[in-house]
Amino acid sequence: CLPVAVCFSLGQSLQIKAYGLGISASINTVLGYFYMPLSAILSRWVFNRAYGSLEWLALLLLSMSAVLFCELKSSRTESSTSSAAVACCLGSVVTSCMGSLACEKIMKSRSKPFYTQKVHLEVGGLVTAVSMLFVVGLVSSRDADAFWKKRDVGDGSMEAGIFVGWDYRTLAAFLAALLQSWLGGLVSKRLSTVVRSVAQCMSLL
Repeated sequence: CLPVAVCFSLGQSLQIKAYGLGISASINTVLGYFYMPLSAILSRWVFNRAYGSLEWLALLLLSMSAVLFCELKSSRTESSTSSAAVACCLGSVVTSCMGSLACEKIMKSRSKPFYTQKVHLEVGGLVTAVSMLFVVGLVSSRDADAFWKKRDVGDGSMEAGIFVGWDYRTLAAFLAALLQSWLGGLVSKRLSTVVRSVAQCMSLL
């Protein structure tokens, strides 16, 4: 379970780094939809799944429709995005996809209840997340990426710490991400990662 947790933590860290490098939410969303065809391609080797031509066409149409929708909704006045931010975003997509497929394979190959498997994954995630707190802070040149360094949290106030700047909105986002993680894991165990990625397109509505 630890390699799976490493993939997820690395993916989240790369996504946060992409935002720190200035990528917009719309471009991040557009690049994120490459997760869907990528999961179908990788599942060919991980699970030896064969998809028909109509299924591939449906996946491509759904992916391109989501990309087009996000592009039309995005502002035309957005500033240019650096190649480093795009690379971090794509790296996040690849590592998250690899982690999801590995997680699905582990869950389906064992007969333990889902909540037991999920807790094991979350314990591994806690270990890697704590490690990434230090790794990102040491590697990055920005003070805002190191929790032990003081940074501007608004109104000219300089503070240091892990939970600095948290409010009810941060807590709401954390709870939503936690719920999505559990429900997404359950869908992957009962169905597949590809089905889960297709279902997540409903979020556009």
